[in-house]
Amino acid sequence: MKDKILFWIDSTFTQFGTAKYLEKKCGGEFFAIIDTNKGKDFYQNQKIVNFKKKWFLKDYLAELPKKPDLNYLSEFEKKYGISMWKLAYSDTIFYKYNQYFHFNENEILTILEHECKLFENILDEINPDFLVTKITDASHMRLLQLLCRAKGVKVLTLGFTRFGYRYRIDPDADMLPRYNEPKENSNKTFKELENYLKGYSDQDETWGNAIQSSKNQWLKTGIEFLLMTLNRKYRTDYTHYGRTPINVLINEISFPIKRKIRKKFLDKNAKKNITDGAYVYFPLQLEPERTLLMAGPYYSNQLEVIKNVAKSIPIEYRLLVKEHPMQKLRAWRSIEYYKEILAFPNVEFIHPSVSNEEVIKKCSMIVTVTGTAGLEAALYQKPAIILADASYQILPSVYKISNIETLPEKIKLLLQKKVRIEDFAKYTDFVLQNTFEMDENENSIKVLNAFYSGGFLLDRKMDEMKVDSFLNENRTYYELMADEYLKEINN
Repeated sequence: MKDKILFWIDSTFTQFGTAKYLEKKCGGEFFAIIDTNKGKDFYQNQKIVNFKKKWFLKDYLAELPKKPDLNYLSEFEKKYGISMWKLAYSDTIFYKYNQYFHFNENEILTILEHECKLFENILDEINPDFLVTKITDASHMRLLQLLCRAKGVKVLTLGFTRFGYRYRIDPDADMLPRYNEPKENSNKTFKELENYLKGYSDQDETWGNAIQSSKNQWLKTGIEFLLMTLNRKYRTDYTHYGRTPINVLINEISFPIKRKIRKKFLDKNAKKNITDGAYVYFPLQLEPERTLLMAGPYYSNQLEVIKNVAKSIPIEYRLLVKEHPMQKLRAWRSIEYYKEILAFPNVEFIHPSVSNEEVIKKCSMIVTVTGTAGLEAALYQKPAIILADASYQILPSVYKISNIETLPEKIKLLLQKKVRIEDFAKYTDFVLQNTFEMDENENSIKVLNAFYSGGFLLDRKMDEMKVDSFLNENRTYYELMADEYLKEINN
């Protein structure tokens, strides 16, 4: 019997390219949920992948009724154990990060209701064996993933490991489903171990420098985008509510101005040198970002987290808080946000140009929501506390707390703990043995440059010949993906 495989397809080509080469290898029945606007014509008519049936998400979410069916949503929650409001608050569109539109309760619940009904109907109709998806970074993707799990559909999520260019395919991108500690000690040197972590952090910098760098492209796509916002059909997509030409223009013009003003404030007020002393370290995570909103939804207010950590450290310690260097892609945080950090009496605010390595070496322990600094701490033989699930929490030096009121006690206890680098080395060996190597960032940058003007406009029409040619030119990458997914399917 042929496997039925449901693909989540969006503006990236990772899952679509995977489907092209997986089709030749496994011979299953392929289905697709497609999340795109202008790319609809391409996916409707393309002959690259033979999808038995396709659903275009945007078609089911246009012209929605004014009021939700609360009875249906209540029964859905009970039946599948999925919290609607937890999903809503983790989405950048529905909550405080949306610069164009404020959703009210009825609007949010109506959208969620129709997504629930659509996904439930799809799964009931085709009864798939697998869902192939990328890391979930929006509420509707997360909803589908959770619903598949509840219905016994095996979820195959492409996830990162925070080690160099190592990736894995697992049911949950935020957790390692299994950990078998190697019996023998690792023979890797400290420098080798360090390079794995630096390889991962270097990808952030590469990504930040590569996208949205051309002023000519910005001007060209800006005009195209403004014209798109005039189209009524464009504005029926709830992710585009409020995006009138004037609002878009104001936002685009103000963005570089805000970034410049905020950077000037950072340069004047954030410390670039850390004196010797007793420190606990809290690194700010990028915001908005799925590792915070989805993996740690109850700790997404980082100002509140800073306050709680500052309350919890021993009197002889100070708390170091450092801005994330990639926050510049979001025009930094508001000056009011930074002023709140500066106002905490036992907190020192560190400039984003200071490396994590330098701060970790200066401190005695790390507290983070889900940040990579918790993993880096183990390499430099420092204990770490995390507040939400992270893949590296199986390390003996990493402690997840379930009750924030236990934080003072746990900090005092862990400040006395000795951390063994051997544990980190064994964990590294396990990750290397159970993952594969690829450059996801490099491929993403290629896609952005080839189809989306370097990342300035992700909603574009597609040409089938160009797409197929691109997939063929980058066959090595997509075949690797297909092979790795096939391993999981066969298992």
